[in-house]
Amino acid sequence: MPDLLSFSEIQQQMRVHWADALTKFPEFEVYIPSAPRQEAAIRLLDSIESEFESRLPLSFREAALQWDLSRLELGCFGFATDGDYLARLLQLNAAVPGLEWWGDRDEPARQADLLAIAHGDPFMVLLDMKSGAIYAHAVDDGSANTQWVAPSLDTFLRAAGTCYLQAEAAGDHDGFADSLVTKMASPPARPFWRELVAMWA
Repeated sequence: MPDLLSFSEIQQQMRVHWADALTKFPEFEVYIPSAPRQEAAIRLLDSIESEFESRLPLSFREAALQWDLSRLELGCFGFATDGDYLARLLQLNAAVPGLEWWGDRDEPARQADLLAIAHGDPFMVLLDMKSGAIYAHAVDDGSANTQWVAPSLDTFLRAAGTCYLQAEAAGDHDGFADSLVTKMASPPARPFWRELVAMWA
């Protein structure tokens, strides 16, 4: 059973994974997770709370002090690449008719307790503002396909990084996904992680 890789392990293994590309295209550095400057991260978190008029969960704040969300692409999940994560959040959660991620929910406005924090294909990553849990919303499907996938952002990022780096070498892909779910103690998340492992294997 694989353990969830740590931030530093993901960072190190990603650098090896992208080594050839980095020699030719320095801009691929965005695929290597980095730690933010603490002062900048705190300002960002305070700005997010001010813009959305809501307190961020402690687990999200802790993750944002370790992972630089303003420059993070992890597999198919894009947070921000230009250093302006707040602008990305505002874009993801903007009330633009026909383009809102919650538009297929038959709801007139975004639920206050759910905030889109990253975009992936085919999933939007949502943060539960009360519990800090992470949900995956199938962008092209209905609300029945909004799944609880991890108890916190750090756990989600570590599990996603582990899948991205190790799924291909795993012989039993469903077993690999199930072992990650066991590590996270989150059985309801099994369908999502099985699908992600299948995508990246």
